[in-house]
Amino acid sequence: MFTSLLKTHSQSVTLGYSQRQLFAMVSDIGKYEQFVLWCVSSRILESRTLESGSKTVSRVKAQLGVGFKQFNERYSSNVECTHSNDIRAVASDSSLFKTLNTTWTLCPATHLTPNPNWKKPAASSYSMSHLNPSAFASNSLDSSTVKIQQKEKTDNLISHRRKFSSAELLKYSTSKTLATPNATSIDTAHSDSQQKDAVSPEDHPICTLDFYIAFEFKSILYAQVSELFFNQVSLVMVDSFVKRARTVYGEPCPFQK
Repeated sequence: MFTSLLKTHSQSVTLGYSQRQLFAMVSDIGKYEQFVLWCVSSRILESRTLESGSKTVSRVKAQLGVGFKQFNERYSSNVECTHSNDIRAVASDSSLFKTLNTTWTLCPATHLTPNPNWKKPAASSYSMSHLNPSAFASNSLDSSTVKIQQKEKTDNLISHRRKFSSAELLKYSTSKTLATPNATSIDTAHSDSQQKDAVSPEDHPICTLDFYIAFEFKSILYAQVSELFFNQVSLVMVDSFVKRARTVYGEPCPFQK
């Protein structure tokens, strides 16, 4: 009777970092060798970013190397990053693994609020050049589209300004200054203020991260040691990224569960 040797593990953790921050970090496959246990090498081979409806999807092909005990393996990983929701990786060209799939799903925990005494730190930047369309010739259309949109905005602004002469602008400015604000203008100002204070869900400082991994060795011999290896990977994989987030972004936002 055939018994599947496929191993799976899932884990969910809520962290005091934003969805945008965690996505930038997890999608940066080229830096995995710096902090992921058993990852001995990581290199981006190609990348392209496409617009899919209202979503932006980046497809990355990477070469990863894993080393543990007497095993050392290099394989290709086809990664699909849906900004800023999830990162899915499927291994190929591997002589060691029959299956190796990982999925990271990120969801802003907007139902949770930061502790009252928490002060938002200065913005921490994280380069997204690893998913930058302008860095790849295949994405020249995306870059051109952005330039066209920027030109359209500039042309519209110039056209709008030409409708008013200097005298008209002065008259309009004076009348607005002397006018007595009514309830509508006050409400509008209040609404504008609320919009400025509003935080995008992607930037909410608390996010839930769901991790899933499934793998199976090709060799029965390798499979015999996979149980120990699998348990270790499952326990430390998420922890590796939590520690990396602390290194990159600083202390997490404290919150009450």
